[in-house]
Amino acid sequence: MPSTIGWLDTTADQQRIAREMVSLFMVSESRDELGIGQIRDVMSNWMFPGTSVLQARARYFVLVPWCHLVAEQRARGRGRDLAQQVREVQLEMIETMRRDHEEAEGLIGKQAGRSLKGLPRDLFWTGLVTFDIRRSESDLPRAQGHAEGEVTEMTSRQTTAWDPDLPPVPTGFPDIVPGGLDMSANEAQWLYERMRTDREDTYLAHLLALDPELIAQADAPWQVATETTFASVQHARQFSLVMEGASLLYNLLVAERYEEHADLNRLDGGDLGATYRGKLARWGERLTSTAPPGSWDLDNFITEVNARNRRISNRTWAFVVDWVTLLRDEDPVTVADSPGGRRLISLRESRKGAKSRLTDNSKTLETWSGNSGSGALTFRWDTIKTLVLDVNQGHGTQGVADADA
Repeated sequence: MPSTIGWLDTTADQQRIAREMVSLFMVSESRDELGIGQIRDVMSNWMFPGTSVLQARARYFVLVPWCHLVAEQRARGRGRDLAQQVREVQLEMIETMRRDHEEAEGLIGKQAGRSLKGLPRDLFWTGLVTFDIRRSESDLPRAQGHAEGEVTEMTSRQTTAWDPDLPPVPTGFPDIVPGGLDMSANEAQWLYERMRTDREDTYLAHLLALDPELIAQADAPWQVATETTFASVQHARQFSLVMEGASLLYNLLVAERYEEHADLNRLDGGDLGATYRGKLARWGERLTSTAPPGSWDLDNFITEVNARNRRISNRTWAFVVDWVTLLRDEDPVTVADSPGGRRLISLRESRKGAKSRLTDNSKTLETWSGNSGSGALTFRWDTIKTLVLDVNQGHGTQGVADADA
């Protein structure tokens, strides 16, 4: 029976979170087998506030406000429900984009068209508020049912809720979308300023001021520069590196359990086990030579993360602390055979109960792909690269800042 996903009757924000979780399942490094996703998200938001993995292209930070302004104008003239008008204008824009810019990378609604559930507004709203493009966090007002004078007052107030320097809505929008998803120089300059204003101390703002080539060549946030003073980036790099070992050990244990079951032959469990042993040994050498766990200020890391999200459980923190302590006490190169390391991963996996893969239940191993989140955490870096390059390429000449800042 094919799997299906249905939407419950939830708020737009809850739906956005659900879509983001589904999207994360599509990224191998983001499968959260060890339950550290909350910490990962804190680090992502610390470095790149206002962003999410669902934000495919930067120009939607311009297109969504334009949809609102057109909808507000229609609602004002026709006395219609503003929320419905915003939805309709977005669907018209999607149809135009599919017709005129179908080859554009990151086109939202490219396949679903008017049946799309997650509209651009839902995916970009948090960023629009964070960057002060939308000056009010209130939900959409409803024009229907108000007296004429009240409607006029309300729509006037909503128009001023947007950044007054927002690039003007082009004539004919949304029936035409000049440029598709490519930003004009004016739009890129405006978004560059919005993303940086009052947020100059974030790593996102720093990246926006760099040569695009430095961004394009990096596979992780910390690879942009040889040195960085950003505490967020230093902690993210260290957290990614130490937890990569935990993920590799988890996969090794699953591979060994898979190999023990003679009834499972879809994967070559023997080769997988050897593969993960090799990866763990190389990871241990890399960790020891580049960022020894003993040099990491773990207490400061916990303080910084808790200051941004106090809902991370004590059990999650206990797992992280115990793992880092083990790496400090033992040789990371030989962690594949560490009884303490194996016990720690097994204990963490046990929180899944009957869904744990480290039991004698072969059914839980049947669906294993051979790789569950074994890649290094990169904190939505692929999305950030696209957004930053969209702005930089539209903005023009860069290289105004030193990458090693």
